[in-house]
Amino acid sequence: ATSEFGVPVCEIESSLENIIDNIYELREPDILDKLPQVKFAIASNHLSLMNKWFDKNGLRSRFECILISGDVELEKPNSAFYRKLIELLDKKPEEILFIDDNEENIKGAAGVGLTTLHYKDRSKSLTSEILEILSE
Repeated sequence: ATSEFGVPVCEIESSLENIIDNIYELREPDILDKLPQVKFAIASNHLSLMNKWFDKNGLRSRFECILISGDVELEKPNSAFYRKLIELLDKKPEEILFIDDNEENIKGAAGVGLTTLHYKDRSKSLTSEILEILSE
């Protein structure tokens, strides 16, 4: 948009921030309080602007790490993206529960040895799905 239409970068970023603020919502804002004391991470195929959204919603301090494709120039389901997550968490792959709604991302994560949860039925509570896997 900047090169083709002359729109300043700051206007583009402002518009994208507004879109992000209005699209995303915390479906289960207390989910981290309902789960056992484990480490949490975010691994997202998104723009670096998501960092501001995490900050606005007070999420950064709740997560061990936040890995955003726009920051590292890697995307799910590329195996290098998952290896970067493993490196940041400093855990064995099988000790990491990777949750995603995209089947290709689940396959990519499983391909590097991560434990996976394909969260495809939004009518089910994510909390209960995670607790079920953790109890196995």
